[in-house]
Amino acid sequence: MPAREEHTQNIDRGEAEILTLSESGEYDYIITDDVKSLPYIKSQTNVKALTSVFVIRLLYDLNILSQQEALVSIKEISVSRDWYGGVLQTISERYFEEH
Repeated sequence: MPAREEHTQNIDRGEAEILTLSESGEYDYIITDDVKSLPYIKSQTNVKALTSVFVIRLLYDLNILSQQEALVSIKEISVSRDWYGGVLQTISERYFEEH
C-alpha cells in the first residue's frame, strides 16, 4: 500500500507507509527506530507506536531474551542502524540501568 502523500511530507517513506497501513484498523502497534517520526505518528493514529528498543526490553521482561542477548541485540542494532551514541542508545541504556 503506498503511503499517503500527507504522511510522506512529514516523515520518512517507510514510516509513512506503515502509518498508512495502520489506518485500516487491523494493527495494534507500529514499531520504529525513527525517534523523530514518533510524535507525528502518535498524533495521527490511535495505534500504539513503540521503538524497537522497547520491543527488545519487552522480550527481556518476558524471559524470551536474556539480559546479555538483549544488550547484544541493542548494540548490533545501534551499529547497523547508525544510532550508536544517539537517542535510542540512551533510551536503551535507561531500560537496562536497574539490572
